[in-house]
Amino acid sequence: MESESEQQRNQNEFKELVKKYGLTNKQAAELIEKQTNQNISERKLRTWLADPALISSRAMPNWAITGLKEATRKIKEEDIK
Repeated sequence: MESESEQQRNQNEFKELVKKYGLTNKQAAELIEKQTNQNISERKLRTWLADPALISSRAMPNWAITGLKEATRKIKEEDIK
């Protein structure tokens, strides 16, 4: 299981990417799905973003952050072209 600090770090990184690219959580989930071929429901995303102190909170997996980074990198590259 991931430590609380890693969970918080992943949440913060997700929030920064969403803000930087002007994405909604739904759009971010769709990008992660396209990049990773993993089903990301809105409920799953909410559990990843919940306060770590809550019972319903789940650690955001590193593959989700990696997928979002890769997807937003592609968006950035398309804007440059």
